[in-house]
Amino acid sequence: MARQTIEVDEAVFEAIRAKAVPFEDHEPNDVLRRLLLGGERDSGGAAKPRVGLARRKRRPRDSARGGGARAPKGVLVPEDAYYVPILKAIETSGGEARSGEVVSYVGERLRERMSDYDRGTTATGNVRWKNRVQFARLRLVQQGYLEGSSEKGIWRISTRGRKWLAEQTPAKSVS
Repeated sequence: MARQTIEVDEAVFEAIRAKAVPFEDHEPNDVLRRLLLGGERDSGGAAKPRVGLARRKRRPRDSARGGGARAPKGVLVPEDAYYVPILKAIETSGGEARSGEVVSYVGERLRERMSDYDRGTTATGNVRWKNRVQFARLRLVQQGYLEGSSEKGIWRISTRGRKWLAEQTPAKSVS
C-alpha cells in the first residue's frame, strides 16, 4: 500500500496522540485507521479496514408525539399512498421535475390524510412525511417507475411509470 504524507497542526497531532491506544497504535496512521475505518486488526497486528462506515450511536428517542419517537402502527400514511402523487407531480411537469417541487405537490395532495406523526420529525430531525416521500421514490426507482440515473435533484418518470400511472383508477389516485 502506497504511503502519503500529510501535515497536521500541533492541536490535531495532540488529538491523535490522545486517541492512541498503548501497545496497539504504533504510529498516527494506526490511530486514524482505527477511528476512520473501524480498526479491526489482522493476524499480524496491522489494522484492517472495515467495509462500510462505522455506525453512529443512536440518539435516545423522544417519547413526545412526532419528536423522533417511532410512530405506532397504522397512524402514518402508507408508503404506497405516495406513489401516485409522486408520479402525477412528475407527469404534469412534462416527465421530469425537481425533487422539491415533487415533495411540495405530494404534501398538498396528502395533507388531509396526514396524522400528527406524519407531520412530526424523525430521530434525525427530518420531517417524517418528507422522509417517506424519499423512501417512496426509492421504491419507485426499484420497481422501474422512475429513472434511477437522472441528475441529482431531478426525478424522471419512466415509460413503465407512465403506463402504471395511466392504469390507476380515479378511486385509487390522489389528485
